[in-house]
Amino acid sequence: MFLNIKLPDDISYGAIGGPEFSTSVTILNNGHEHRNINWEYPRHSYNISYDILSTAMVKNLLDFFLVAKGKAHSFRFKDWLDYEGKSEPLSQIANNALNNKTFQINKTYKIKDIIFTRKITKLMQNSIRIYNQEKTFLENTDYIVDYDSGLVTFKQSDATNLLIDFEFDTHVRFDNDYCELTVNRNSIYSWKSIKLIEIME
Repeated sequence: MFLNIKLPDDISYGAIGGPEFSTSVTILNNGHEHRNINWEYPRHSYNISYDILSTAMVKNLLDFFLVAKGKAHSFRFKDWLDYEGKSEPLSQIANNALNNKTFQINKTYKIKDIIFTRKITKLMQNSIRIYNQEKTFLENTDYIVDYDSGLVTFKQSDATNLLIDFEFDTHVRFDNDYCELTVNRNSIYSWKSIKLIEIME
């Protein structure tokens, strides 16, 4: 189950991690390689390590771990290296069952003319700005947003060439069921490995 709560920023800051692909490499008899892409999109994973946790931080972390029931429930996490999009084109969903006024928020990564597109789902509240050359559109007046799916639906169908600025979280869960907290001395704690893994959507 997804819990619409966010790991506190003071805990997520300093996490080590990022995107990971799965690629099978076969060495042929002539020494050449055959590479098979197993995952079209990467799965992000993170590790947070604290040698010193204050009493307040350890309480928040322990509360969060217990509410999430270890690996059982997923939640929001801020990847401080990749959490915003600027001037991204809104992608209209073609032939969808919703209507022709619904768009999916994506983020693009580009080297020269080669583009990788990441679907964005867990948007941050009040972080969205949608505009084009003519105007800036207003949420709830011109459009509505599903902050969990990344879908934007316009109330009128005449909006074109739309760009969007936004911030987003990564959908993750704990990758361990065991809370390895250490009490070093009075009111000083450590947790050497807080592992998180992305939920693919």
